[in-house]
Amino acid sequence: MIEEKDTLEKETIEKLNYLSTKSKELLDRQISTYRTHHFKAGIVISILSIFTPLFISNTKVENCILNYLIICSLISVLLSIILMVKILKSEKLDQGFNPNQLDSLVNKDFKDIILFEIGAKRESFVANAKKVSKQNKIFNIGLNLAVLGIILSIVSIIISKMI
Repeated sequence: MIEEKDTLEKETIEKLNYLSTKSKELLDRQISTYRTHHFKAGIVISILSIFTPLFISNTKVENCILNYLIICSLISVLLSIILMVKILKSEKLDQGFNPNQLDSLVNKDFKDIILFEIGAKRESFVANAKKVSKQNKIFNIGLNLAVLGIILSIVSIIISKMI
């Protein structure tokens, strides 16, 4: 009877350890995705900052339609840069386990500590999901605007060289 109880307790602890590990992996991937968008946003800003002056210096403004095309491409690039800067200034993510709560966990059972840890990671994941989703949306819109601006810029350069 006591052996069965110990075996059940061991299995429960093993399951909880497994869940704790999986929840940590999920939270780490979520945080990694968030940080990757920061990195990519910086690269897009750098490329657009180099590309835009080159574009402006290579266009001859003689045609009214060409002027509109140039203005549309510049607006698109500027909006993209603004959105990418917004990503760089985004909110901090929850990291799961809060060090301030360590004192309250000192006298708890190991099982309770693991349960607390799993719950903290789950809550962090849920809280971060909105922030990451918002960042993904902003990044995708900014990237689409950047591509649109570059395409319009290339088209306007080609048209200005043909005229």
